[in-house]
Amino acid sequence: MQAVRKKLLIGIDPGVKTGFAMYDPAKKELQLFTYKIHQAFNVLEQMAPFVDLEVTIEDPNKWTHFKNSANAKAKMQGAGSVKRDFSAWRDFLNDWKIPFKAVRPDKTRNAYAYDENLFQKITGYKKRCSEHARVAAMLIWK
Repeated sequence: MQAVRKKLLIGIDPGVKTGFAMYDPAKKELQLFTYKIHQAFNVLEQMAPFVDLEVTIEDPNKWTHFKNSANAKAKMQGAGSVKRDFSAWRDFLNDWKIPFKAVRPDKTRNAYAYDENLFQKITGYKKRCSEHARVAAMLIWK
């Protein structure tokens, strides 16, 4: 008889500072990190053989909410590097055969992440963490 593998939900906010969230549904435990992309790849490489991973990643190709903002041009330029990082993530996850879903950034979900006090009220997570890590957490928070 084969042992039941542990399941982890992983949220990823790609970028220069990669937001990385892990949620263990069995323990109801949330952990948040901010990594460089290669560090985050390494974490998943080490976990993938031993746990079932369910990854949700924010897809910058689906961004729509800043196209008409005052600093849209600067944001679109920054989006180019995030799109490149997303492409690297997509390739990495496909190569490792880690199932993932790419989701559109959501203003409401991200608003919860941008407001640290509101994020703490919603999730109960009290440790200090980056905005990127909170965005990653909101991708997997039910």
